[in-house]
Amino acid sequence: MSARRTDDAATVEAQAPSRRPRVSGKSGASAPGSPVLEERVKDLEEQLEEFETAFFSLGVALVHGYFVKVWEDPSGEWIAHCPTVRCVAQEDTREAVLQAIADDIEDVVQALDDLGRTVPREDVPCGR
Repeated sequence: MSARRTDDAATVEAQAPSRRPRVSGKSGASAPGSPVLEERVKDLEEQLEEFETAFFSLGVALVHGYFVKVWEDPSGEWIAHCPTVRCVAQEDTREAVLQAIADDIEDVVQALDDLGRTVPREDVPCGR
C-alpha cells in the first residue's frame, strides 16, 4: 500500500496484488513430479481431509434455548460454540461437550444476571 497526502487529508491507495507467474512444467521447483509440488499436493489433501471431518460432523443443538454449533476437530476433540452467549467448550465426546456448553451457558447467564447486565435473549424461547 502507498500513502499520498492531499489537502491535509491522508488517502491510502491499495495496490493491485501481484500475480504469480504460471508454471510452465518444463523445469523449476514447482514442475510436475517435483518433490515440492508433491509435498504441496499432500498438504492440501490432508487439509481437505480435516475440513471434511469437521464439515460432516457439524451439527446444531438447542441448549437452554440457545443455538449451539457442534463439530469434531481434526484431532478428534469435540467443540461446541454458542455465539449468542459467547462461549465455547471442548471435550472428548459429543455428549460431554454438549454437557459442558450447557453448564457454561448457565454460568454465563447467571453471572450476567447477578451483575445486573443484560442477558442475551434466547434464540428459541423456552420459558426458563
